[in-house]
Amino acid sequence: MRLLTALFTPRRVLLVGASRRPGTLGRLLTENLGVFPGELICKSSGDVLGEDCRDVDLAVLAVPSRVIPSIVDQLACKAKVIVVLSAGFAETGAAGRDLQAEVIAAARPARVIGPNCFGVQDCNALLNASIAAGLPLAGGGIALVSQAGTYAMAARAYSHDDRVRFSKVIALGNASDVSAAELMAELRTDPASTTLCFAVESLPDARAFIEQVRLTTPRKPVVVYKAGQTDAGARSAASHTGAVAAPSSMLRDALAQAGAVQVSSGEELFDAAQVFDMQRPLAGPRIGVVSNSGGAAVEMVDALAQQGLSVPVLSDPLRDRIAAQLPGFASARNPVDITPVWSQYSQLYPEIVEILAESGELDAVVVLLTHRAAGDEETVQAIASRCGMSKRPTVPIYVCTIAGRAVRATLHPLQDAGIPCFDGPTRTARALGHVYRYTQARARGITPLQPLPDPPHPRLSIDRNELAQLLTRFGISITPSRLCRSLHEVEQADVQFPAVIKIAAAEHRTELDGVRLNIKSQQELIAHAADLITRAGSDGGLLVQPQLTGVEIMVGAVRDSSLGPVVMVGLGGIWVEILNDIAFALAPIRHDDAIALISGLAGYPILSGARGTFPINLDRLASVVVQVGQLCAEYPDISTLTLNPVIVTGTDAVAVDWKSTSP
Repeated sequence: MRLLTALFTPRRVLLVGASRRPGTLGRLLTENLGVFPGELICKSSGDVLGEDCRDVDLAVLAVPSRVIPSIVDQLACKAKVIVVLSAGFAETGAAGRDLQAEVIAAARPARVIGPNCFGVQDCNALLNASIAAGLPLAGGGIALVSQAGTYAMAARAYSHDDRVRFSKVIALGNASDVSAAELMAELRTDPASTTLCFAVESLPDARAFIEQVRLTTPRKPVVVYKAGQTDAGARSAASHTGAVAAPSSMLRDALAQAGAVQVSSGEELFDAAQVFDMQRPLAGPRIGVVSNSGGAAVEMVDALAQQGLSVPVLSDPLRDRIAAQLPGFASARNPVDITPVWSQYSQLYPEIVEILAESGELDAVVVLLTHRAAGDEETVQAIASRCGMSKRPTVPIYVCTIAGRAVRATLHPLQDAGIPCFDGPTRTARALGHVYRYTQARARGITPLQPLPDPPHPRLSIDRNELAQLLTRFGISITPSRLCRSLHEVEQADVQFPAVIKIAAAEHRTELDGVRLNIKSQQELIAHAADLITRAGSDGGLLVQPQLTGVEIMVGAVRDSSLGPVVMVGLGGIWVEILNDIAFALAPIRHDDAIALISGLAGYPILSGARGTFPINLDRLASVVVQVGQLCAEYPDISTLTLNPVIVTGTDAVAVDWKSTSP
C-alpha cells in the first residue's frame, strides 16, 4: 500500500508547471490542487528545485518533455511518486522511447506514473492531480485504472450523469514504470476500492497482470476493457502507447479463467462498474420483470436469455397475490405487465417489485420503465424510497428505461438509492449477465497461477526424433513412426497394417495430397511411396505409421513475449484452422483446469458421447494438455509445440504428428 499511500493520501504535493495565466494547463492544475487539504508547493519550472521540495510524497510534472529528465533527476531522492503528464515520449517513436528510458533511469528510487497521462484522482480525499476540471462523485467503491486519458476523463461525466460514485481514478499513459499489475496488487487490499476497473491498450506484462487478476477476483470483481482486439486496433494501440500487446484470443481466455469481467467498450465498462458497485451479486439466474409495456417486456426476456438468464414461470400463489394488486386486464405472469394505467404507476410499481423481491422464487427483479413511467417523478421516487438499498431488499433490483435522454435527471433518486439504471433491455441484460457470470466464477473457485519452473532446462536443438524422445519422457504417448529417406527404406520397413504414409516435412500435407491413408498391404505402401517421392522428392523423407482411429484433437503450446508459455487445445486434424474451436490457458496448468479447458470447447459434446458416439478418455487427453504445457514451460527455447492430431479414444490419447519451432 506504500505506492497508493503516496499517490492518494500525500502530505506534500509538488506541482512543476504551475501558472496563473488563464486558459493554460498550469492554471487548471493549480486550481485543481488548490482544494487539496495537504501542503501544495507550486513551481512554474523545474530549473532548480530547492530544499522546500524535499520529502514530497507526490510530484506532478506538466512541462515540455525535453526538460523532464533533468527535473526527475532532481526529484529522485526528494519524491516518492512522480506523475508525468507531459507527452512526447515512447508514443512518438524511437527518440521518444530513448527519452522515456532516460526518465525512468533518472527517477530511481522514486516511482513514475506516465508519461503521457491524464493524472490521478482520489475522489474521497479531494485530490485532483489531473487534467480534468473536476472530480467524479465521491463515496463509491469504483477504482478506475485507465491507460488512455479518454476513459479517465469520461469517469467524471458518467459519474455526474448517472450518479455513479468512484473512489480513485488513475491514468497510466505509457505505463513506463508503474504497471496495471502493480496497481491491482495495491488496490486489492484498499478498503475504499471494492470494484476494480481496468481500461488497457497494451499489456507488456500480461502474465503478471493475469496473476494479479487471479489473486483479486476471489475478493473483488475486476472489470477489464482491453482495447485493440482487432489487428487494426492493436496497431493503433501500439502507436498510442509505444508498447506491445498479447494476442487477443490468448489474453481473452486467460482473463476468463482468472475470473475477470471482460467488456468490449468504455460504455460497457462503466455499466459493469455501476452494477457491481450498487448491488450485491446475483445468487442465481432467475429474473423477475415488471413493465408497463408488453412489447418492451418481450425484448427484455430475449435479452436476458442471451446472457444465460431466465424469466421463470411464477407459482400460482404468487401470481394470485400479484393479480390482486393489478387491473383486471393486466398480466400477473412473469413478465408482469401492469399496462398503461398512468394514474396507478406510483402505487403499482413499488408494490409489485416488493412482492417479487420477497417471493423467494427469483434472484433479481428488473423494473422496466418506458416513456411516461420513466419521466414520472412520483413513480421514480416511490420505487427509490420503497425498494432502495436502505430498505435492504431481499434480491438485487435494477431499472431499465426506454425513454429519451431528457429523463436522465429524473432517475437520480433511484441511483442515489443504490438502484442501477440502464438505457434499453440490451444494456440492462448485459450488465446483469456480467454479475451472474462473475458470481459463477467465484463459486467454481479461482486458483493462483502455477509457478514457472526454475531453473529452466538448458537449450536444446530439437529434431523430430529428439522431440519424440522428449514427449515420451513427459509421459505423452506417440505412435510408432519410421522415417524413410528412399523407396528402398520403405520396402525394408516393418509396418503394421492398415498403415499411413506421408511426406515428412510438408506444412499442410493434405493440400499437397501428401498423406495416404488406409494402406492395407506392402504392395500398396510401395506404390504410394513411389508416387509421393515423385511429387515431393525424398529430401525430407517419408513417414510410415500404423493408422489409428479416434477423435482428432490438436494440443499445442506457444511462448508469447508477454504471456509466457501458453497451452492450447482444440478440435484438430485438417480442419483445425477452419473450425477455430481452440481454447488457451497459461502454462503450467493443473489437471482439473485442463479438464475445464477441454470441457469449454464448442465441440465438447462430440468428445463426451453425443448422439451415440463413444466418449473419449478425458483424463488421458487432459494429461497430454498438462504435459505439453509443462514441457513448454520447462524448455524456454521452444517457441511453439504442436501435436496435431492427437488421436483420442475411450482408453488413450496418442500423438500422431508432432513438431516444434525455436526462436
